[in-house]
Amino acid sequence: MQLGLTARPTCTDSVDTYRYFRGPIYSYTLKQAINDGFLTPFKLVPIVGTMDEYIYTPDDGVVVEGEPKR
Repeated sequence: MQLGLTARPTCTDSVDTYRYFRGPIYSYTLKQAINDGFLTPFKLVPIVGTMDEYIYTPDDGVVVEGEPKR
C-alpha cells in the first residue's frame, strides 16, 4: 500500500502524522518543482481587506469590468 501526502510543510508541529507514518522518505522542494516546470512561480501581494466590516445587503451586486451586474 502507498499513501502520498502533498503540501506537507517541513515542520514538526503536526507530529501526529510523523508519529504514525514516521519521517518522509522523499522530499521535493517548492523551488525544485518550479524549476522542473511542475509548478508556476508566484508572487505574494499583501492585501488589507475590510471583510470583517462588510455587511451584506440584498442590493449588493457583482462588479465586472466596472459595470454592476445583478
